[in-house]
Amino acid sequence: MVDIDYFKQQARLLLRDYKVFKYNNFELSKINFLYPQEHFDIRIIMINFREPKIDTIMKARRYIAKMAEFDNWKRLTVLSPERREICSFKLNTYKIGGDPDLILITKFIVHDRLRADYGFKYTDKAELKVWKQVIATENLADIFYNY
Repeated sequence: MVDIDYFKQQARLLLRDYKVFKYNNFELSKINFLYPQEHFDIRIIMINFREPKIDTIMKARRYIAKMAEFDNWKRLTVLSPERREICSFKLNTYKIGGDPDLILITKFIVHDRLRADYGFKYTDKAELKVWKQVIATENLADIFYNY
């Protein structure tokens, strides 16, 4: 299971990546990463969130929450462990090599299967189980399991 420390670490990585991109005028060809590329794709984040300015750790946390489809960090911190793991899947699509549009498609598949199996009453545990099944059957593990 994913704990809140994972999201805090991702916020630190996002802030660091943003600063590297900003220092290089957001030109990817000028950037030389010192670590393996398990970083965020700042260009996609800028397009999806209308050119954010991520200059503090609190702003980075807010954008981490937005990528996980929550409006603020506080709501992300009080989730069940199952819900946090689902949020980590969504967050990982914003990393280099990921595609945030996959979340929309995957959510439709997940919700169709949830309604077919559970109706409109299901738990976070049941939803996580279906997410994992969809990721496995659609061969999306490389994108969603990035932690």
